[in-house]
Amino acid sequence: MLVARALGLWLLALAAPVMAADSTPDLPNFTALYTIHNLTLRTLNIGSFNARLSVVGKDRFHFETHTRPAGFMAWFYKDQIDEDSRWTLHAANIRPLSYTYNRRGGSKDRLVELTFDWKRGIVENKVDGDRWRMPVPEGALDKLVVQVAMMLDLARGKRSMQYAIADGGKLKTYRFKVLGNESLETPAGRFETVKIERLRENNKRSTYLWCAPALHNLPVRVDQREEDDSQFSMLLSRYTEQ
Repeated sequence: MLVARALGLWLLALAAPVMAADSTPDLPNFTALYTIHNLTLRTLNIGSFNARLSVVGKDRFHFETHTRPAGFMAWFYKDQIDEDSRWTLHAANIRPLSYTYNRRGGSKDRLVELTFDWKRGIVENKVDGDRWRMPVPEGALDKLVVQVAMMLDLARGKRSMQYAIADGGKLKTYRFKVLGNESLETPAGRFETVKIERLRENNKRSTYLWCAPALHNLPVRVDQREEDDSQFSMLLSRYTEQ
């Protein structure tokens, strides 16, 4: 399903100034809107991706994303995906509190809810009504807030990053590295960007991101190639900061 793969594209988004490694970031409220394109079929605007970061209290934050099919693809695919991460800052580092993934409207609905209990060092998993627990080490993240964590580390000057992610009842490792600089044209304008690759082992899938320092390291493009060689791209079309 082409749109299902496109809906699987994820944004790594953050607006933050360069900071020292042990400093607390000053995170603004922002909204970023992206259009999703099928590069294999050269089809424009098959979906939209909306990301929003909200500061809800002292060192408390809410990051949410919403993916919708668009254009002619909306006649054939009805998948709507909403992700939600609530988190806090602990010693200047991200500590997730809860994560929700909700896919609905298509051929198969799915609801995932994670609740982190840091006093006991566990995460409560609830997937389509089934419940279980798993231990998590200090510093573990959910798979949405890792997007913010990576941008914070880039703002701190890191060139390679590795994270432990609680995902699907397992602890997974996500790794990224900076490849270099590129000038890039998007619907929101032309930007000088830092190109980043997600590193995978023995996997034909690939993910690349272009982050614009002029927009506080906000990604202005995300590309993904699937195992069947289909390719999708997500391009920034609008950004607002409150």
